[in-house]
Amino acid sequence: MFYLDSIKLINFRCYNNNDFTFSPTINIIIGKNAIGKTSLVEGIYCLGLIKSYKTFNDELLVKDGDNFYNLKGRFIESNQNIDFMIGYNEKKRKLVRNNQVIKKQSDYIGYFQVVMFSPDDIELVKGTPSNRRRFMDTYIGQFDKKYLEDLSIYKKILKSRNEILKDFNNNNKKIISLMSIYTEKLVEYAKKIVERRLLFFEELNPYIERQSLAISKQTERLNIEYVANVSVDCIEKEITENLVNDIYAKTTTKGPHKDDFEFMINNRNACEYASQGQQRTATLSLKLGLAAMFKDYNDKVIIILDDVFSELDKNRKNNVMKLLIDKGQIFITTTSIKDIDINILNNSKVIEISKENRDNE
Repeated sequence: MFYLDSIKLINFRCYNNNDFTFSPTINIIIGKNAIGKTSLVEGIYCLGLIKSYKTFNDELLVKDGDNFYNLKGRFIESNQNIDFMIGYNEKKRKLVRNNQVIKKQSDYIGYFQVVMFSPDDIELVKGTPSNRRRFMDTYIGQFDKKYLEDLSIYKKILKSRNEILKDFNNNNKKIISLMSIYTEKLVEYAKKIVERRLLFFEELNPYIERQSLAISKQTERLNIEYVANVSVDCIEKEITENLVNDIYAKTTTKGPHKDDFEFMINNRNACEYASQGQQRTATLSLKLGLAAMFKDYNDKVIIILDDVFSELDKNRKNNVMKLLIDKGQIFITTTSIKDIDINILNNSKVIEISKENRDNE
C-alpha cells in the first residue's frame, strides 16, 4: 500500500510552519472559505507534479513577507518511508527524494500519480485549447517519462524555429539550412507526441464511458475525441508544406502545440449542446476515468477533490465518492460534511482548518 502519511509546509501560501498527518484512505479537510484548505491540497499536488494547478509562478506560492518555501512529504510504501522535498529559493527549485537531489523534472514526476478535481474543471469543456493541452501534458506525463522528455525537446525546437521565422530571409543560405534542420527535428518529435496522445485517449475512453454511464444512470455516454492539428500519417508533409504560411505568420502554425480535444456526450459536442450540469458531469467522468485507469497502471494514486462538493447535490456527492473508493488515497476540501454518507464519514479522517491552528508554528 502506498499513501501520503504526513506533510510539512514552510512559508507555503498562508502557512508558516505546519505539519499534517493523514489517513491512508479518505481525508476530509473542513473549514471556512479562504482559510487554507486549498493551499494544503495544493501543497500535496505540488509534491507529485512539482508545479501548482493554480499558478505557474513559484514566487506566488511563497508566503507574503518571505523569499522561500519548503514542502516535505513522507510517504509510506510497503511499510517503508519515502521522503519527498521541494524547495524554492531565489528563483531556484530543488527536488529531493530520500535525500538524493533529482536534477531532471522527468526523473521526479511519475513516482506516484495525482488526479485533481476542481470547480475550474468545467473550463476543460468550454475553455481554451491551451487548457486542454495542459491537461494532456499533465496526465500523460505522469506515467510516461519519455513523453515528458520528447515534449521538452519539441518545445525547445519549436522556440528556435519560431525565432528564425521572426526574421526569415529567403536569400540567406544559412537561415534556410537552419530552417530545414529545425523543421526535420520538429517533425520527428511532433510524430512521437501525436502518437502518444492518440494512444492515451484510446486507453482512457473505455474508463470514461463506464464512469459517465454510472453517474448518469446509463443515459449519457461520454467519449473524448482527440483533435490533432496534424495527421499522424502526414505530419512531415503538412508541416513542411506550410512553411510559406509560417513565414507570413512569423511563427509555426502547424504541430501538436495546436492540438485540442472535444467532449462528446452521446456523439454530440458537449461544448455546443450540453447543459452546464451535463458539462460538470462530463468533467467528473473524465477525472473518475483517469483515477480508474491510473489505479490499473499503478497502485500509487492520490486523488484530490478541491471544493467540488459545493457543485453537487447530495446524491451525486455520494455517488462520486463510491466510485472513487479503492482508487487511491483521497483528499477532500469542503465547508460542510452534513451531506456526506455516514458510512463514508466513519471511514474518514476529518481535519479541521482554522486560523488559530493554521497560524500555530
